This record gives sequence, C-alpha cells and structure tokens, in this order.
Amino acid sequence: MSDPDLTTLYSPSAYSKRYPREEIFQKHLEIVEKLNKEVKEIKSDLYKPYGKGKREVYHIYGTDLNNSAPIFIFIHGGYWQEALVTHDTYVFIAKNLHKLNVKTIFIGYELCPNVTVEQIQKNVEHALRICLEYAKNMKSRSIYLAGHSAGGQLVANLFETFIPSLPEADRKLIRTAFLLAGIYDIIPLTKTDYNEPLKLDEESARKVSPMFKKFTKSDVSIIWLALY
Repeated sequence: MSDPDLTTLYSPSAYSKRYPREEIFQKHLEIVEKLNKEVKEIKSDLYKPYGKGKREVYHIYGTDLNNSAPIFIFIHGGYWQEALVTHDTYVFIAKNLHKLNVKTIFIGYELCPNVTVEQIQKNVEHALRICLEYAKNMKSRSIYLAGHSAGGQLVANLFETFIPSLPEADRKLIRTAFLLAGIYDIIPLTKTDYNEPLKLDEESARKVSPMFKKFTKSDVSIIWLALY
C-alpha cells in the first residue's frame, strides 16, 4: 500500500508556489516547448535509432561544428515512467552549448512498466556505446554526461561497472558527469504511487539505487546538484 504523504514528498509539482499542483506539470511542458523552438535552426541529426523500441532513439545537435568539438550527453528524467517527458523535452539546452561550440546528444529510453528500471539502464548503456563510437569517429576531444532526476540515477549507475569496463581510450574521453536533482535511494519510492509501474520491492529497489553501490575510483569529475 502506498503512503500518500510520502508520494507528496517525492512529487516536485507539490512545491510550486506559482501554480496549483494539478497545473504545474503542464505549465512546465508549455515553457520548455516554447524554448525548444529556439533550437530548430541548429543543424542536427534527429531520431537516430540505437535499439528496436520507439523511444530508443537519440538526437545530435550541432553537427555543423568541428569534428573535434566536445560532446554533452543528456539523459532525461520522468521517474522512469512519464511518457510526456522524452529526449525531445529539454533540447533547448543545445542553444547555449552550440554557441560555445559544444555538440549535444539527447538520449531517449523505453519506460516502465513496458520494461524494468534495470532494462532502462541497459538501454542507456547501449546508447552510450554508440555515442562513444560516434565521438571517436569524429575525433571529439571530450565527453560530458548529464542526467536529470531519474536520469541522474541512470548516469550515476554508469560508474559501477559500465564506465570502469570501457577501454582506456573511451574512459579518457569522459571528463565530467553532472547529476541534476537525481534519485539515489529508490527504496522509499516502493511506498509511493510512483512504484505502481516500477513494480519494485525493497530488494530490487536497493539493487538499482546508486546510494548502495560500490563504485570504482574514476578520474571523471562528478558534480551533484540537488535543486530542481
């Protein structure tokens, strides 16, 4: 049985002072949709598939930049289940990065309950392998990873086995990881409404929680930002 108070505690929309809780998410989408129109003029390569699922695609913005340009890779959130949040949702990020001569890649992934949280992690790892190959083929000089909310959990977990297992040349490409308002202890979510599509129990939630993992020492700088 879910705990309504805990569900509220884990609901970002519950803390808005500008809009009622039932309106805030739609307002958020309206704002980012408006911002996203500003990147339409940036040369890009869109909806590149990395798997068989409809959401297993990625965008590359800034294909007009030098091959050696740094690459910023963004993984969205949405509690591993929100269909309205996609790899398209935050493409406005590419605008300022493009001005700084940085390419941006936005990765999508399949959602619960169609897949498990562990399968989403595998989605992201597979996509990143393809992005790494692209970066090496372009002779990019560096890669920066970022994940927001659930994306923060997905990026953090890359440092358990995925990144340590990469060839040295691949590991050296990855310079920094930005973890933005991530969810690192998923066990409390098992007592919220968010768990209905996740179908996690305490054991499986612990297994996918970065907080309880033993990470290998890495040369990658990790920046944690707690606020939305």
